[in-house]
Amino acid sequence: MKKIIALLMSAILMISLASCGGGGSSTSSSESPEKKVISAAENSVSTKIALNYKTQGAPTFDSYCNHDEELDTYTVTGKVKVKDDYGDIYSAKYTVYVDYDAEKGKANVTKCDLDTPTKD
Repeated sequence: MKKIIALLMSAILMISLASCGGGGSSTSSSESPEKKVISAAENSVSTKIALNYKTQGAPTFDSYCNHDEELDTYTVTGKVKVKDDYGDIYSAKYTVYVDYDAEKGKANVTKCDLDTPTKD
């Protein structure tokens, strides 16, 4: 009886895992270019912060996206807040320049400028 229950539970687990797989591609293709650009910009800023500063937890962002239609480039500006090891909150302004390839649906960061974080 225990073997049958264990077999049944493992079958249910396999079915539930299989039903969750592959869902990422449909949502990412329906994302707007602006969301992909902002996501790429915030990832770039997060990486720069992680490499240069000791912080706790994930940074919080307040981002704005501007599309220059003549040059077909995006500029993402905003403010990021991070917490240091002592619990103090620091913020910094940033500007990120991003090219978006509509055919591939990919955003490529070309430049990331981050001001030195200052204590709030």
